[in-house]
Amino acid sequence: MSAPGPVRPSRSDIRDEHGAIVGASKIARDISERIQAQARQTLLMREMNHRIKNLFALTGGLISLSARSAGSVED
Repeated sequence: MSAPGPVRPSRSDIRDEHGAIVGASKIARDISERIQAQARQTLLMREMNHRIKNLFALTGGLISLSARSAGSVED
């Protein structure tokens, strides 16, 4: 039987009162939602980075345009 999506397995030993291993417990957690949330976060960060770069380019362009049209530092 296969899992419906990505899983994160974990294993724990079961010990007796003397500390000897007498069994094991294994759990597989579905992490599909976490992976989807990480993908959305990555996409959002890329979009924000793109917009910030555009704002810096616009600001730099306005500064250059202003510097070219100014006759002196006071202008």
